[in-house]
Amino acid sequence: MPPRLSLLGKFSALSLLAMLALAIAMGTVMQSSIESRALRDSERLTQVFNSLAVAPNLTHSHVDAPLSQARQARLDAALARFTDAGSRLLHAHLFAVDGTTIYSDVRSRIGDVTESHGFRQARAGKLVSEVERERDDAGEATDTRLEVYVPLRLPGGKSVDAVTEFYLDYGPTAAAINDDARTLHMMLLAGFVVLWLSLFWIVRGASRKLRHQALHDMLTGLPNRTRLYQRVGRETASVRAFGGLAALLLIDLDRFKEVND
Repeated sequence: MPPRLSLLGKFSALSLLAMLALAIAMGTVMQSSIESRALRDSERLTQVFNSLAVAPNLTHSHVDAPLSQARQARLDAALARFTDAGSRLLHAHLFAVDGTTIYSDVRSRIGDVTESHGFRQARAGKLVSEVERERDDAGEATDTRLEVYVPLRLPGGKSVDAVTEFYLDYGPTAAAINDDARTLHMMLLAGFVVLWLSLFWIVRGASRKLRHQALHDMLTGLPNRTRLYQRVGRETASVRAFGGLAALLLIDLDRFKEVND
């Protein structure tokens, strides 16, 4: 029969598992919070592009058909100022409400029609974003981009007049998130391990003290009857294992309890 796990052993195993699970759960929640905050910041950046670069260069008459070359050049220059400022802007596309591409920094896309889910959501007034990851044959991420559809409302209009699609280089942000998450998990695990070790030493000391009290007389510190039974049982089993005999001699003292009390 395998030996039974002691109370200290049970506490050590269960508390360690509980703390590891708690550390992982906290790390996962905090990592998700970091990722959400980084995503919201990038989305707000595209709204800045929309309000400061795209909207000032358009009127209601410009969003029904592909823009003229002069208007395209104005948008190119406006967006280039953000690109030169290190905004990580990769591409920008502008769609009419019917899905026709009326502007794109990839000129070959002008005139194409889109009916993507992100476009439909943005046309309904919602800002939609999605992280896209390109991977190689080994499954390693080679390029990470953030695609954001932003509803465009021109001055004087109440509904969505057009939809802008932005692509941002999200690789540096994703790498920074992974580094922060890795550091966070290591700090949480280290903190919980230190806490577990502290509790272990406290509980082990208390366990030893309780065990000593259970097996020894409180007044004299000598082994008590329980300890005697344990010792006799162990010694008897050892002697019998080698085919020997064991005997126990008990000496009683009259009225010793009264003296002890």
